[in-house]
Amino acid sequence: MARLQPWLAALATGFFIAALSPLACSGEQDYPARAFRCDPSEPDSCPGAYLCCSTDATALELDVPSTSVAPDYAGGVGIPVFSGINNGAGDYGRCVDPASIGGLDTFDEQTGPDVIGCPRPCNPTWDEELITSVCGAEAFCCQTGEITEKDCVLDPALGIDGCYRPTTGGDIDGLGGLGSTSWSPSAHDTHQDPNGGACEAFVEDVGGDMDLLLACFSKLGVANQRGLCTPAGGATEASAVCPLASSAYVDACEQLNEARAGC
Repeated sequence: MARLQPWLAALATGFFIAALSPLACSGEQDYPARAFRCDPSEPDSCPGAYLCCSTDATALELDVPSTSVAPDYAGGVGIPVFSGINNGAGDYGRCVDPASIGGLDTFDEQTGPDVIGCPRPCNPTWDEELITSVCGAEAFCCQTGEITEKDCVLDPALGIDGCYRPTTGGDIDGLGGLGSTSWSPSAHDTHQDPNGGACEAFVEDVGGDMDLLLACFSKLGVANQRGLCTPAGGATEASAVCPLASSAYVDACEQLNEARAGC
């Protein structure tokens, strides 16, 4: 597990609490405004008025599916695979109190009829321009969960003798990358869409072909690619509001790299 512990205290009053589960909560309790990991594919996975909001902003442009694009609900050209109208397709989300969103853009009847009031998900690994197009100029994209060692892959193209990095769907055997993973349910700890069933359903729904399916597989990821748009609150650096963006935080892959030359 990654070694940063002090940030757990910050999460208790911040945007989300990554370590809690809604399944452990019942009865009349005073829940944080944004807490608990939930499974968007499971109905009623959040307490009370909380919504299970997807944290996966993966989107595909049908004509050029290999490009990274903003979802159409954020003014982009991509159809969301796991968020918005397809919020229930994925396995990863956060229970959110819609009343806590503030000035952030949220889903409405057209863009997310089942999750009206949810904040927009985002990908912390996107470039700044793409993050701004989805979250707005007064918000950051905060990663919502930690990767584990099982989510890391040794990439021989990095460093001197290879470095570890978070795995992606592009590493799936047969897709032309490292071929280092089967993406089966047991292959990693935080990977979206094990075995690719949601991608297959998405491609069938939009009348896509094999190229679109392979592009969908390649865009799958682990926890480092999932996040929620978070109000900046006047901060100028993401680390001020996003615990996992802190320079003090060392993720599981970075820990594995500490003993490797050139990483």
